Amino acid sequence: MLRYLVRRLVSGVIALLGFLTAMFFGVQLLIPGDFVTPFRLTMTEQEVEALRAQLGLDQSLWIQYWKWLQALLSGELGGSTFGVPVRGLLLDVVPATLFVFVTGLAIAFLVGGWNGRWTAWNPGVRAEALTFTGLAFVTAFPPFLAFVLVTVVGPRLFDLRRALVDTSERGTLWIDQPLDPGQVLTRMTISVVVAVAVAYATLALMARVSRLRIRPWMVAGLTLVALPAWWTWQGYRTHAFDLVFDAAIPLLAFTLLSYGEFLLIMQTSMVATMNDDYVAVARAKGLSEKAIRDHHAAPNAVLPLLSRLAVSIPFLMTGLVIIERSVAWPGLGDFLFRAIESQDIPVVMGAVAVVGFIALAARLLLDFVSVVVDPRLRIPARVKS
Repeated sequence: MLRYLVRRLVSGVIALLGFLTAMFFGVQLLIPGDFVTPFRLTMTEQEVEALRAQLGLDQSLWIQYWKWLQALLSGELGGSTFGVPVRGLLLDVVPATLFVFVTGLAIAFLVGGWNGRWTAWNPGVRAEALTFTGLAFVTAFPPFLAFVLVTVVGPRLFDLRRALVDTSERGTLWIDQPLDPGQVLTRMTISVVVAVAVAYATLALMARVSRLRIRPWMVAGLTLVALPAWWTWQGYRTHAFDLVFDAAIPLLAFTLLSYGEFLLIMQTSMVATMNDDYVAVARAKGLSEKAIRDHHAAPNAVLPLLSRLAVSIPFLMTGLVIIERSVAWPGLGDFLFRAIESQDIPVVMGAVAVVGFIALAARLLLDFVSVVVDPRLRIPARVKS
């Protein structure tokens, strides 16, 4: 198990290094100008050349790449063209992206996986399966999906927010709060991960001692009860709900974008297991269809779903970037587009590097989950004689 995880870590680091290399040279060659281009209108040619020499831009691209990589590994991302540290700018927007990314994936994985399992196992719901397939097709276009949500769901959401929350206090809501919105979003993201894990572990433990069947609505119900209680105990419930309303549109868009793929893969994987020998043996023993589906077929069918999710992380991140830009959610995607428009190259490179690190961390986490779920990965390979 440890050897497998180490191999995956090494391969992931190599892939990240290749991504960073391609990104560095791509930005340098595709974006016109360099770091000092925005200052050309206010500086003389001699001052521009002096600044380029001071920043090391008169050296070869390979030397610039090596120095940039060393600074990146030390956590130093440099400064933007406006003199603001890039690391501080990214720390302000990354929590917003992580909250939507983590929460949306958790919802889409649980609901999409369960619906895929249910529609594949019940031949009488093929019409529902076709409906879900159509939904998967529609949600393959993030800008169109975001536009529909903003124009159709947005006004209804605003009315609901006005009915539940006193919007007149929004201007003074954060004045006396010791935490800024980024810090609150970070804590909310961690709480979502912990709440989902604890809810699922609790239900799994109860299932072992009783005939309880784990359902997505059970996990969601326990999570929805635990989160407000935790936020209240930590003293930022009102602020958390304020941010939840702000994140509702991008969160719903990203969940639907991820949901279709999870549903189709789980559905296909479950269909492939229906005629396997162990399923026939379970039926011969007289087990119920629900027991066969949930305890025999589903654990094996979820493995391809995890593998596909690990591969899809970069594509889902790309979709989230487009969604954030479409709905003006102040996350990493909107931040990256604004940096490109202003030709702020240090910010562009730092933002893209952070996207790569997030994708690598997500893939390594999924590799660990795959080892826990699939016992075959924990068996050491036999040495051929």
